[in-house]
Amino acid sequence: MSRQFTVVGVLTLLLLAGDRGRLGIESSTAVLAADPARFVKYFGYERAIELRNATTRVVLCPQVGGRILEYSLNGTNSLYLSDEEKAWKPGDRPQSSAGRFDIGPELVIPPRPTLWSGEWTGEVTGPRSARLTSPKDAATGVQLVRDFVLEEKSSRLLCTQTIHNVSESVKEWCHWSRTFATGEGICVIPVSEPSRFPNKYVMYEEGSLINARPDDDNIRVRDGFLEILGAPRKPKLGFDSYAGWMAYLTTDNLLFVKTFKTYPDRVYNEAAGLTISVWYPEGPRVELEPIGPRERLQPGDSASFTEEWWLLPQKFPADRRDVDLQEISRQVASQITATADARSYEGVWKPIAAVLSGKRLSDWTVKAITMKTAAGQYEVTVEGEIEPDRGTYSVDVSTSPKRMTITSTSGPNRGKTFLAIFEMKDSVSMRVCYDLSGQEFPADFTAPPGTSRYLVGYRRQADLPSDNVDDDQ
Repeated sequence: MSRQFTVVGVLTLLLLAGDRGRLGIESSTAVLAADPARFVKYFGYERAIELRNATTRVVLCPQVGGRILEYSLNGTNSLYLSDEEKAWKPGDRPQSSAGRFDIGPELVIPPRPTLWSGEWTGEVTGPRSARLTSPKDAATGVQLVRDFVLEEKSSRLLCTQTIHNVSESVKEWCHWSRTFATGEGICVIPVSEPSRFPNKYVMYEEGSLINARPDDDNIRVRDGFLEILGAPRKPKLGFDSYAGWMAYLTTDNLLFVKTFKTYPDRVYNEAAGLTISVWYPEGPRVELEPIGPRERLQPGDSASFTEEWWLLPQKFPADRRDVDLQEISRQVASQITATADARSYEGVWKPIAAVLSGKRLSDWTVKAITMKTAAGQYEVTVEGEIEPDRGTYSVDVSTSPKRMTITSTSGPNRGKTFLAIFEMKDSVSMRVCYDLSGQEFPADFTAPPGTSRYLVGYRRQADLPSDNVDDDQ
């Protein structure tokens, strides 16, 4: 048996294709057209991408800067979309409102119009998922890739930005989110103790001065949280919170939540070592800015940073001051807890061993395969193959062992649904047993001769920082 046939066959088995012995290179357009991810016209943008579920709509913009134009719950957009943006048409000066992402540090990174407002490519990568890719940028030496995945039954949106060093020298940049939300709301940030700032925040004064002891009537610390009740006297604020979330309560009674990883032992190379910034420019908008740690990238290296977004119903206080901080904290904790089990098997996985009908597969066969899972969607790629296999998965954690139902929507197995059982051995090890006949869930984690079972062990790929060893820490 040739290596090509074996690898393709394992991909087919891994994705539970069952009776296919070759990789069918077919267009997935017809399948995806019926799925809640599609290309749409949105104001003047002819090639916007829409992700949708029963309550939540996301509209992405590859034509100008790789952004999010809409993130709405039950028809209410939480993002500030300017009138100029709504009137934009091809050939006009690029606009840049709504859900922007960037890289920093702000004070030292060179101008980067190719990344900020250039034309990106966009592709639908699965049900409720899409990817935006920038051109290669000579000024910064990087190419950016942004992946978006909307969960099937909630407003949870995963936004992952990957920085690829395409230059021939070392680059040190960081993730910098620059999301314009609708204005007039209230921002809530958990305070981390000890804070390096006496008043728990800094304020950018005139010029390059950063005031470490600011005072402002619209900013207060209460019950372990910092509240920004309105536009401060100076528009730019910075924080060193390591709680890993921030929330913004809109006047439309929506709580816009961002959660993200923080790294207390790593270098944050934004000015003053900030993990979060908030900016109040003129007009009815506010910029919410989670900031990632420094990524020291050798030529060819890459690093990713993920924000998880939620939109939750939350009453805006009539007096603009009496915010129920404990209720906001409870809502955020509830969302994090609700998705904790899902997060345990989200990530990038590599098979380490596999048995098919009693026969162990070769190491070089399983090493060619990579599986990515996020928010109920998967993608499997095989080295040397053109088209990945993509689809959805759902889990039933009420049974023992836990059950998984997998449906392929594009690639060699599209249209097929298969059944499996799985268990997490620890935080980085997962075991899955598939019944390739698709008739029933396996009863146990075995794949004996004469059965159609496929048993595979996976190991999660470590999320190691690119500069995990620093001489200057």
